[in-house]
Amino acid sequence: MPDFRRSERELFPSPHATIGTRGRRKPQDEDDFRTDFQRDVHRIIYSQSFRRLRHKTQVFYFPQNDHVSTRMDHVRFVASAARTVARCLELNEDLAEAIGLAHDIGHAPFGHQGEDFLSGIIHDHPTLKRLMPEFSHEVYGLRVVDSIAKRDREPPGLNLTWEVRDGIVSHCGEDFQTCRLEPASNPKNLEQIRTRDDAGKPATLEGCIVRLMDKIA
Repeated sequence: MPDFRRSERELFPSPHATIGTRGRRKPQDEDDFRTDFQRDVHRIIYSQSFRRLRHKTQVFYFPQNDHVSTRMDHVRFVASAARTVARCLELNEDLAEAIGLAHDIGHAPFGHQGEDFLSGIIHDHPTLKRLMPEFSHEVYGLRVVDSIAKRDREPPGLNLTWEVRDGIVSHCGEDFQTCRLEPASNPKNLEQIRTRDDAGKPATLEGCIVRLMDKIA
């Protein structure tokens, strides 16, 4: 059988592109055709947690208007825009798309009002508060892809690459003062992140792109 898999360096020639992954939580054999990040795209979109985004409202425009924006619409817009920008910059399009698709997988219904409601519940329960001081959809999103999201015939957890998981937990806090795409330079332990401040900036330029596209979309 011919080798249909093209190298990431061939596909994404910028010296600043993210090439390869730091790994997954559980070892996984390489795919014969897809890059690691393209494989993550498919692991995300075939999961139950991703499919549920079609039922989560993002914005109600007017009570008399039946055009309701869902969280599914939003993440598709972000993923498409992020992939386009990554292509223009010759960065890793697959990584940008994967982060864009999964960045809101932990979001509650009704946008940030839903977050505030859940934060009130956490505030009244000391056990929950020790795990998560307040409800943060990006921190919870990491928990979803690590422990809750399911694909058919697999145990819970999507076993995504480190870079996609980092992009999910670090996607909030876009900078429109300088509009600089500047990834974090400090070491990050994703397992110890409990708050948005803990997460800081994304570790990749592709994650920074999603962070900006999230606001624009």
